[in-house]
Amino acid sequence: MKPTLNSTFEIKKTFTKEEIQLFSEISGDSNPLHTDEEFAQRTIFKNTIVHGVLLTGLFSRIFGTLYPGPGTAYLSQ
Repeated sequence: MKPTLNSTFEIKKTFTKEEIQLFSEISGDSNPLHTDEEFAQRTIFKNTIVHGVLLTGLFSRIFGTLYPGPGTAYLSQ
C-alpha cells in the first residue's frame, strides 16, 4: 500500500531496562527518574519513565521507513 497524505501509522514499542540504561550511558543523561526504580517511586510518576527523546525518536522510524518511504530524512518539526 502506498501512503497518502491521509495515511495513519501506529508504532508499538516497549523499551527494555537495558535499552534505557544503554541510552543513559550513551547520552550521559543519568537522571535517576529513568534508571532508579526506588527513586522514581517517590516521584509523581511512581515508576521509572523513558527518556522523552527516545519517544520522539520513533518519529524517525515513521518518516524514514513508512512515510513517505525509505531514504527520507526527518529534518525538522
